[in-house]
Amino acid sequence: MTGEIKRFKREVFGGFNRDDVIAYIRELSVERDKYKSEAARLESELRSIDAEASGLRSEIRTLENRASSLREEIREAQRRARETVDGVLDGALRGLGELEETYSAVRSDVAAAVARARGELAAACDRAELLSPAFDEIFKSFNNARLAVSAEREKLSDRAGAPVGYDIPAGDGAGVDGGGEDVTESY
Repeated sequence: MTGEIKRFKREVFGGFNRDDVIAYIRELSVERDKYKSEAARLESELRSIDAEASGLRSEIRTLENRASSLREEIREAQRRARETVDGVLDGALRGLGELEETYSAVRSDVAAAVARARGELAAACDRAELLSPAFDEIFKSFNNARLAVSAEREKLSDRAGAPVGYDIPAGDGAGVDGGGEDVTESY
């Protein structure tokens, strides 16, 4: 069914051809089930996308917290370096040889810590920048899926019943050929 108008053959007695009407109802039922299945799949995909977006937001928060922690480590390393340098300068008054050894060791520690912190901070910033377009894309996909589900629901509600004004036999149709009471329901 692709939106075409179904025309039923008329019978000499009793209105429309019963078999045509029943076949049309079955076609509508199959199509409705197909749309229900597609809507369920889209809703599942929407939930999956929403969960992924939530996970990405959580990961961004984690990376931001890690970047903040790394900045604090850099400040602490700089503070320790300043304290060490001050101590080394005091020791310089006692001996130039001792100062050179201490300063060299501290400088390499600080450089390694700063380099490591900068590398981790750069990696965290890169990761956050990479996640931003992914989050935007997921948001677009989420929005598109939401719109598709809304459209499918609207289609399903439009096609859920038979066309207005047609008489459709109730039950097994025993009353149509005179074999029992003639009962019809109007939809």
